Amino acid sequence: MSKRKRVVLNFQQKLEILQQLDEGKSGAVLAKQYGIGTSTISDIKRNGDVILQFVSNLDCQKQISEKKTRKTAQNTDLDSKVYKWYAEEKERGRLPVDSVICAKALEINKQLSNGNENFKASPGWLRHFKNRHGIKDAIKEQPEPQTSSGITKQLKNVLKRSGYTLENVYNADECVLEWKTLPNIDDSKRVTLIVCTNANASHKLPLWIIGPDKRNGISPDHSVVYRHQKSVRMNTHLFQDWVDNHFVPEVKRRQLNTGNVGKILLIIDDAPWHPSCDVLVKDQVDVFLLTDNSTPIQPMDLGVKCRLKIIYRKKLLQLLLTRLCPIKQFLEEFTSKESVSLIAEAWDSIPRTAIVQSWGRLLSDVKTEAALGRDEEVAEIVAIAEKVAGLDPCDVNDITRWLDRDKEDCDNYIHADDSRLSSEESQDDGQQEPSHMEAYQCLHTVVQWFRRQGECNSDQLTSLERLRDLAATKICGEIKEERD
Repeated sequence: MSKRKRVVLNFQQKLEILQQLDEGKSGAVLAKQYGIGTSTISDIKRNGDVILQFVSNLDCQKQISEKKTRKTAQNTDLDSKVYKWYAEEKERGRLPVDSVICAKALEINKQLSNGNENFKASPGWLRHFKNRHGIKDAIKEQPEPQTSSGITKQLKNVLKRSGYTLENVYNADECVLEWKTLPNIDDSKRVTLIVCTNANASHKLPLWIIGPDKRNGISPDHSVVYRHQKSVRMNTHLFQDWVDNHFVPEVKRRQLNTGNVGKILLIIDDAPWHPSCDVLVKDQVDVFLLTDNSTPIQPMDLGVKCRLKIIYRKKLLQLLLTRLCPIKQFLEEFTSKESVSLIAEAWDSIPRTAIVQSWGRLLSDVKTEAALGRDEEVAEIVAIAEKVAGLDPCDVNDITRWLDRDKEDCDNYIHADDSRLSSEESQDDGQQEPSHMEAYQCLHTVVQWFRRQGECNSDQLTSLERLRDLAATKICGEIKEERD
């Protein structure tokens, strides 16, 4: 008789066995079903409570089907207290980064009567702690590379290590569009847009448009999602809303339709209104953060936003040409509803080749020409402008200035609007006090800095985060007042 091959069950299988034992199924039948000995079935039954307790402490459901052995820590008191703290932080929506976990472990170790004075909370300890509890290694403290080649190399390592496909890698960025301006005719009515595509240009998400007008008949369009906000400014809550209720559902819906499932990577910059990566990371969705010196290689900045605005303004001139009415009348009658439809048409018109080209710099550090074909497009727009009755004569320079009128990014626009100082002056030095947005930006920077310090501990970090959140609440209060 041949010797039975040794089989090691994972915890999902052990849970199934415990459930079937509770239902009255015999150990002999289960042993045959799973290819193990009856003594193993007896061990599982005897250790049932321990197995259930261990599985309940796993942080990631996927770990139940992957883990096969249960390894205990050298200091179980320290391990259990650190994990209890970690679970509480996660429940509050604050997923601790590695340095914070280590700092908390050192703090708890000092408080324990059986703490080890030689305990270092080393990278090895952290790795074993995460493995024991099935903690998903989602929050990565990324160094801030100073060159595009450094960022490209870092991203390649992330893609290779985590197994992302280009179809599941996305970049999102914001921009401002002055939707009613014409050549040599200023009109500062604005909307804020969030543009997002994946790396192989097979998926353009519907545009998110933040506009000042309530829907007022703006019908839903498959290419756009309209959000009303009087100030049209981006903020933390709106961006979180975009991630939770637009980006994640859209991408997962597409994965179901195409069958191309897998982990999703969202690449964003470190704009002050973006929530921290700790908050944005979801199940199967990770975040790669580009630092403020990364704009020259961010895909949406390399031609996509620019192309969207050029196409929109070209279509706006063509619409004016077909109306056969005075320019003043056209501007009075041209509504935000029409502009949204025109923006959607422009977004649909961006060719896939332009999007693929925009990703080249980030994925392979190949320089791309963002203004490819721009001279020809400017010449076409000049020709259209010459046909518009009542429009002042426009040359190439006039059209170029018009196309670049709102070239300043969303960051500058928000800072300009939110840098309003309080009318109340400080009693101490006679200077105006900082605005809520200025306070939020400073505190956001401090939180990001403190997380990377070896002296970081959870109590101090929580205090800083609460101050930052207070400033965010004040900003939301101002926005609500403006809406009302």
